[in-house]
Amino acid sequence: MTTLIVWPGTFVDDFSDNKPDGWKRVGGTWKIKDGGYHGVEPGGVEGAVLIGDPKWGPDYSIEVKVWNAEGAWLAIHVRWMDIDNHYDWWIDLANKQGDLYIKKGAYAQKTVDNIPLDIKKEFSIKLVVEGFTLSGYFNGKQINTWQDKEKSFKTGVIGLFVWQGEAIFDDIVIEGENVPGNLAVNARNKLTDTWGRIRRGLAMP
Repeated sequence: MTTLIVWPGTFVDDFSDNKPDGWKRVGGTWKIKDGGYHGVEPGGVEGAVLIGDPKWGPDYSIEVKVWNAEGAWLAIHVRWMDIDNHYDWWIDLANKQGDLYIKKGAYAQKTVDNIPLDIKKEFSIKLVVEGFTLSGYFNGKQINTWQDKEKSFKTGVIGLFVWQGEAIFDDIVIEGENVPGNLAVNARNKLTDTWGRIRRGLAMP
């Protein structure tokens, strides 16, 4: 693995070294497969992996490429405090919808919008949190936004998630003031593409 300094606040993981360094599994089965991080959870529970520090925030974003998605749901999380407290950008695979949720003990759906999803094709999803406003993106286009007027969570770690399904996640870009500014990739593989994505601003809202 080669570690390169990019700029403060940007962290990228494309799993080129075939190791999920720094990721913590809290549910489901996860392994490196076909150059990405493959998650499987057949049951109706959180099949999640997390990365980061509970002090990450308050404002940051996560963008991720997804393919080989099957089943019911997948999601990305921000400001994850614990398994019962976090914000989420859910992709409803069966109904081709993108939904913003909050979980405070129980899940509460805050938005529901149609997305041009074709699960046979690769797609990208992104979740941005600024203050207490969340914005969900699909293939670079903003789909919805919601403001948490109760100001539930100020900081927290970031996560990937599958629920009654599976998917491969790759080319993860996390940006935020308190996010470590390092790029950890295998220089022989995806470095050029990853640099290109950053320089073209694909990780920006």
